[in-house]
Amino acid sequence: MKYLKEKRKNAGKLFAAFLLVISCILFAACRREPDIQPADSSYDLLVYTVLEENVSLPVVKEFEERTGLKVKVETGTPQALLKKLKIDGPEGSYDVVFGVGTDTLEAAGEYLQPYESVESVFLAGAFCRNGSRWTPFSVSPLVILYNTNVVTYREVPEGFKSLAEPRWKGRVAFVNPVLSGLYASALTEAVCACREEEDYLERLAENLESGSLSGLSEVNSGILDGRYSIGVTTEGAAYA
Repeated sequence: MKYLKEKRKNAGKLFAAFLLVISCILFAACRREPDIQPADSSYDLLVYTVLEENVSLPVVKEFEERTGLKVKVETGTPQALLKKLKIDGPEGSYDVVFGVGTDTLEAAGEYLQPYESVESVFLAGAFCRNGSRWTPFSVSPLVILYNTNVVTYREVPEGFKSLAEPRWKGRVAFVNPVLSGLYASALTEAVCACREEEDYLERLAENLESGSLSGLSEVNSGILDGRYSIGVTTEGAAYA
């Protein structure tokens, strides 16, 4: 298996912007007064995440081991989170929102309380914002992964533009952007990168055959077993 990073002019500046826009997995504290305790005494902290279990579970387990606190994790989509926060208001049930993109966190700003991590001094300034209600957790550049058993060296994809080429119809792995903030941002970046092609979005939809996957693991496994030829995934997943 091999993967290609998006090629760009002015690579340094665009790569930094790329990371900021679509690749930060973030950690944010929801507003709850310190003296309010969970209604369910079987846990100390209620965490909401959009991350898949293989990503979030190791972090949660290490946190529990280090602090001695019991964590309850609820999973869902960014849209479900926003809906829940709007219904519950500022004093909602979640203590922490983990693994949600910056666009969702900005939309939920009124329901989050300012929090400055003691580790903030070690974070690159490009990934932080003064007065922010969230703290960056990690960066995960997006790459194009392809299966060398079905993609010849002459067909190697060169960027987002390649995803819309007719030869890949029904062979492109991409997560439903409604279910993933990461892929919603990836789709936005793809459209912006191919802005000169007015029908890009339509051609990409045709290649996806109006269908998309529900999670990152489906992208990786689908390319690995040959169900898909190419797809968008994270750099970490590509290495794995």
